[in-house]
Amino acid sequence: MIDLFFFIAAIIRGHGIFFNGKVGIRVVQRPPSAQGPIQVDEIRKEAESKALELEKDIAEVQAEWDAEAKDIPAEALQFFHRVAETYDGEAMAEVEQVDESSQSYSCGGCFMRIPSEIVNVLSGKDDIVRCSNCTRILYLKKDYIE
Repeated sequence: MIDLFFFIAAIIRGHGIFFNGKVGIRVVQRPPSAQGPIQVDEIRKEAESKALELEKDIAEVQAEWDAEAKDIPAEALQFFHRVAETYDGEAMAEVEQVDESSQSYSCGGCFMRIPSEIVNVLSGKDDIVRCSNCTRILYLKKDYIE
């Protein structure tokens, strides 16, 4: 009961509370810049405002996604989602040229070497080509295509 009283008193005084497994609780003075009453309502309003902004941004991105996705075949989208789940949303990897003076390329996802034949296939066809190592969907920058 004393620990609970100590905890509540520390909160009322504006102290930071840290739990310690052996002793129970230990109170540490808040830094001088953080002194004063905690304005919970202000913090809540700021958080709600930020949440509304983020929800608006998510809705905009979703609308863009839906507009672009309507032209993509369902099978390709399903394939994209399956790969994206594996790599935290990073389903695609850019093919990067390792050295300007040579024709060496690598996967931008796993940095493993990609044969020149794969780069030729990517520049000539609309087929989905995956990295043989990490299985991400490979794409070329417009610089390589032109």
